[in-house]
Order: sequence, then structure tokens, then C-alpha cells
Amino acid sequence: MEESFGREVEQGLLALKEVKGPRARELMGEFGLTAKGFVLVEYQRGAVKRFRVLKGIWKRFRSQEAVRSYVRREIEAFLRR
Repeated sequence: MEESFGREVEQGLLALKEVKGPRARELMGEFGLTAKGFVLVEYQRGAVKRFRVLKGIWKRFRSQEAVRSYVRREIEAFLRR
């Protein structure tokens, strides 16, 4: 992610976080997930402003390059809004 979005990471606009334990279960409910997933989330003043669940990631999981390309496109689109 840092190779594609280094500036955004450096500016604090983008971060990759893995959430585990009870908080993960809370977020799964909040974002409508039934299993592990990849979610883009924008926070404003500590609250979720908007989010997008990347459902298409599971169709690509066999190819690391396909996953990277998909996630990169989705992040770019999310940041433009």
C-alpha cells in the first residue's frame, strides 16, 4: 500500500489496520460482514462518516497481483469522493 499511496499514508489520510478480538466482531456487525473482510472506512471526529466493503476481493484471492490491483483501484476511487 505504501508504494502506491505513500503520500496519503504519510499525511495520515490512509492507514492499514487489522482489527482482532471483540472489536472485530463489533465492526463486522457495523459493516454487515459475515466473515473476515476488507473495508475502506472514512472517519470524521472519531465516528464513521462512510465506508465501502470490498466484496470483490474474494473473487481475486488466488492471485496476489489481482488483489493488489483491485484494492488499489478501490482505494483510488474512495479517496476521490
